[in-house]
Amino acid sequence: MNPLSILLNKCTLNGDNYEWKRNLNIVLNYDKITWVLSDHEPEALTPQSTPQDIEYHKKWHDANELAKCYILASMNSILQKQHEGMGNAADIMLHLHEMFSTKTRSAKVKAINAFKDLKQKPGELVRDYMLKVISCLNEAELNGAEIDGKTQISMIIHSLNLSFSQFKLDYELHTRDYTLGGLMNDLQNVEEVLDLKKKPEAHAISTSKPKPKGKNKITGNKKISKGLMGAKKKAMKKKTDSKDNTKGKCFHCGVKRHWK
Repeated sequence: MNPLSILLNKCTLNGDNYEWKRNLNIVLNYDKITWVLSDHEPEALTPQSTPQDIEYHKKWHDANELAKCYILASMNSILQKQHEGMGNAADIMLHLHEMFSTKTRSAKVKAINAFKDLKQKPGELVRDYMLKVISCLNEAELNGAEIDGKTQISMIIHSLNLSFSQFKLDYELHTRDYTLGGLMNDLQNVEEVLDLKKKPEAHAISTSKPKPKGKNKITGNKKISKGLMGAKKKAMKKKTDSKDNTKGKCFHCGVKRHWK
C-alpha cells in the first residue's frame, strides 16, 4: 500500500477543495502511474496483437484501476456514487475539472493577484517576507497558476523595499538566474551588510557629547546681573554725591547746610 495515501484521507474531495488534486498527484507520482491520466486507452487486443501490445494493454489497465481506486477513495460518498461507473481515471478527472474548474479559476486569479500585490514593508525581515512570498506562490500553483521561474524572481525583486534599491539596480544590469532559495540567501546577506552599516551611525549618534543646555542663559544672566549691579552702583553714587552737595555753604549767607 502506498504510504502517502494518508494524504488523501486528510484532504477528501467534497467540492470546495479542488486543491485535493495536488495531493492526488503526489500519490499517483509515488506509484508512477500519473501517465495513465494523459495516455489514451489502448485498443482491444486481437489475434494479431504483438507481445508489446499485450504488455502495454495490461500495464495501462492495471495503472488505470489503481488510479481509479485512489481517486474514488479520496472523494466523499456523494461524488463516489456519481463517478464509480466511469470506465477510466482520465474521464473521472475530466468530469471533476468541468464541475469545479470555475471555483478553481476564481481561486487562481485571487492567488495571482495576492502575489502581484505583495510589497515588502520597511523594516520587514527578508526571511519573513520570502516565506510570505513562497506561501502565495504555492497557493497560486495549487490552483493551477503557472508563473515561470524568471517572472517569479523578477516580481519578487521589484517588490522589495527601498533598502534594496542597489540590489535591484545590480539585478537589472547583470541579470542572474536565481532560484527562490538562492535569492533568499543573497537578500539575507545584503540585509546583514545594511545592518552593519546602520550600527556605526547609531553608535556615533549615541556617543556624541550633547551640548550643555542653559549655558548661554546662565552667561546671559551673569551679564544681566553684572549690568544691574553696575546700574545700582551708579545710582548709589549719584545719591551719595547729591547728599554730599547738601554739606556745602549757602551762597546767600555763607552758613553750611543752609540753602534757604
